[in-house]
This record gives sequence, C-alpha cells and structure tokens, in this order.
Amino acid sequence: MSMVPGIILGAILLLIGGIVYWAWARARDRKKFFAQIELIPGAVKVKDCFYTITQGDLKIEARFKQGRRHARFILSCPAAAPASFQATSGRKWIGFIRMLGLAKGVPTADPDWDAKYYFDTNSNDWGSDYLTPERRQAIAGFFGPGFYSLELDGGQLSATWSPFSFKSDTSVDFVLEAMTRMKTLVTEIPPLEKFTPTVYLSEAWFDERKKPAWFAMVAILIVVGVMVRGAPIDASGLAVKGLAMGLALCAVFLAAALNKLGERAWFPAFFTRIGLPALVFFPLLGLRVLTFLNDNLDNGPAVERRAEVVSKSASRSDRSESYTIKVKSWGDGGTIGIEATKDQYERAVPNQSVLKMAVLPGRLGFEWIAAMSVETVYASTTPAVAVSTEAVAVSSMTAPSR
Repeated sequence: MSMVPGIILGAILLLIGGIVYWAWARARDRKKFFAQIELIPGAVKVKDCFYTITQGDLKIEARFKQGRRHARFILSCPAAAPASFQATSGRKWIGFIRMLGLAKGVPTADPDWDAKYYFDTNSNDWGSDYLTPERRQAIAGFFGPGFYSLELDGGQLSATWSPFSFKSDTSVDFVLEAMTRMKTLVTEIPPLEKFTPTVYLSEAWFDERKKPAWFAMVAILIVVGVMVRGAPIDASGLAVKGLAMGLALCAVFLAAALNKLGERAWFPAFFTRIGLPALVFFPLLGLRVLTFLNDNLDNGPAVERRAEVVSKSASRSDRSESYTIKVKSWGDGGTIGIEATKDQYERAVPNQSVLKMAVLPGRLGFEWIAAMSVETVYASTTPAVAVSTEAVAVSSMTAPSR
C-alpha cells in the first residue's frame, strides 16, 4: 500500500516530463525548419514564423499558422489575374457533389487530369485558356502528402498545406519546388477578353446535370427499398418520423449546397431546380431508411396474429397492380389495411376468411408483418378477432408484398 502514492507521483512526473519534451522537440523542429528557410537566397524574416522570399520579380510570403484544429503552412505571392480559381484534389465532397451532378469543374484536353483534380473558376472560358499543359503539370505537382488546396483570389495565389507538423527531418525542398511551380502559374497569365462567368443554376448548367442527379436519387431509393423486409402496420406513425428525419437531412443538404455555390446561386432558380427535388427526395429517403432500420435490425420474437377479413380492394394500372386486404384490428377494434399478393387477394373472402400473420415488434417500435397466409372458414364459426401471443415460426407463411 505504501508504494501506491509513489507510483502515482512517478506517473504524474513522467506525464509532465513527456509533455515538456514534446513541446521542446516541436519548438526545436520548427526552429530548425525556419533556419533552413533563412538560407534560401532572398529570404528575409518579417516576424516569428513569417518570411518573405524574393526571387527576381517574384515575391513569396511563407508563413506558419496554428489553428484551433489544424496547423497550416502557406505560401502566397501576388498574381495579376483577371479571374479567380480554386484547385483541389482528393477531397471527399468532390466525389459526392459530382455524383449528384452539381459540379464538374473546367474540362481540359486531359481526361486523366480532370478525373484527379477539381478546378473551379468564376470564368470557364478564361479557365480553359489558363490551363495549359505546363500549368496543369505545375498544379498536379502541388498535390503531394499534406497538401490541402491551391487558390487564386483577390490578386493573390496561395498554396496551403494542412494539417502541417514539424518533424526532425522536415526539409524545405518542397518549398523550393513549390516556388518554381508558383512562378509558372503567375507568369504570362492570359487576359480576359470577354467576361463570361460560370452561370450556376442556368438552364444549360442544370440540363447537363439533371439526368445524373435524378438517376442517383432514384437508384438510392430503389436500393434502400429493395433491402426493406416488410412495411410497418402503423405506416402513418413511421411516416411522421421519416418525414422529420428527411426534412432534417434536406436542411443539411441545402445548407451545404448554398455554402458551396455562395453568391453564385440565384435563389429562385436554386429553390425550383434543387430545393424542390430535395424536398421530395429526402423525406422519401427518410421513410425508407427508418423502415429499413425498423425491419432489418429487429431481433424480437414473432407473434401470431389472426384477424378476420373485412374487405379487399385492388388497384390496377398499365404498369403495376396492387392488392389490399382489410382486416379487423387486434388493438383498437378498428380495421387495418394490409398489402397482399395476388394469390392472397384471390383466396381472401370477406367475412369468411382469416388472415394468419407472423408479426414482429420492430426495432423502432413499429410492428411489421414478416409473413402471412389466408385461411378460409365458414362465417358462422369465424371469431371476430382471435389473438395468440405465442412465438411462431414464419417459414410456412408467405411474406406480404411491399
């Protein structure tokens, strides 16, 4: 027992010593890195972690910034460009936005480059002239480990590495290479003969993205719908929760889309061409997802329910048929409409048949029918509603249609 306080004190001292050493090593590596910066010809220290490097007519600023979440190392230089751009690669949102057909970037003559990098500019015509093979090669050279984005805005070209950390072997070679690339990107920038900005949400912009967007939405709904094992008995209750979930997802999506488009989004066009489809898609998705979770995560026991058939109805169109059997409820004494197969519909006789169902409790508390069969008896011997709460096997019954 007498050794416990000593062990605790030793552990605390070891922890404090580790933190002190980590802070010291980090300061040492940072000092070593910027000592290498000072050796670059034309480098002048402005203040701690901030240097200017003059190479001929090119003046580059190198600075280190410690943010709340990530540290950043930034190289920037003046660029007399008539337009602005942002080049990124490997960002997860690019694939998602492209899948929805909301962004394509400036196309070039190199499809491999277009697939790897995303070049967004406020003038596609100028962007096409700017992206020469030499500049495309320079932009691609930036995207190594740790590189975040390349941006030209407000007459300033900025290259950002984030998250950035100093290590004992961190070299300034990447700075020297980046300076060469930046010189390529700011030299002989093509003029803007006629300003033709990228018109987001225009008729042409929307038309070329409409088909892949609709295809993606329909495919998602079909895939989730196929995985649903059965519809809930209380469909209205689950629909309310699904609607709430869908509207929340819709709000997040619209906020992200508006943030991406920024001031380039014309609000009426945004609402009619993106907002309205989202208000339809996400509530449907929310209902499908909740139904999927309610069914597929349900591990409760099946309970046999027997209910008298009250009526039946069929709905037919050129492309589909649906059948509904209405039975007496085992809960509140009302009636419940249950989707059925064509064979079940034909066998069911109102007031003479009983629907035998294997009902599961549902993971989210909404009962659903795993399987059911139709039994025909004489009306005089058919009880109004007969309920058994024993667990049953469902292999001998037929799953209801969805």
